[in-house]
Amino acid sequence: MGHYKIHPKDVFFILKEQLNYGSLCRLKRYSWLTEKSLDLLVSEAIRFSKGVVDPLNTIGETVGPTLEEGRVSCPPAFREAFDELGRQGWIAVSRDPEYGGQGFPEMMRIVVNEFMYGACQSFNMAASLTHGAAHLIEAFGTRDLKQIFVSRMYTANGRAPCA
Repeated sequence: MGHYKIHPKDVFFILKEQLNYGSLCRLKRYSWLTEKSLDLLVSEAIRFSKGVVDPLNTIGETVGPTLEEGRVSCPPAFREAFDELGRQGWIAVSRDPEYGGQGFPEMMRIVVNEFMYGACQSFNMAASLTHGAAHLIEAFGTRDLKQIFVSRMYTANGRAPCA
């Protein structure tokens, strides 16, 4: 059993009763969403952070990274988890679907990030840095740079950090 403890009932109380996050679905930009879809995203993010990300803490502490011939490598489980993180769309929850994002409100990226950081900070730093770099290209890069890099970074369809 991992170290990460989270109580979904408390999370949903804050999101629904205090932040009224379902009201985001009334905005034209997010009219395709429902509160139920936000609930599902939160539930799946909790499941992923507990099931996939949390076990990386023990692996990171017992196996750790290696340095061979000037190259740093993380344990294989970190790469596998990063690939899965990208495949499931967690890196780009709030980014443009044109580039591999899911198009959710920015608030949802913050919520998802909170779960991932709580589960394993050292792992989620790679995802957050990847997200930030890809979003920088998405916001300011040329069309060619966007097409070459952004979707590959958002979906981890390329070289994973610390390979």
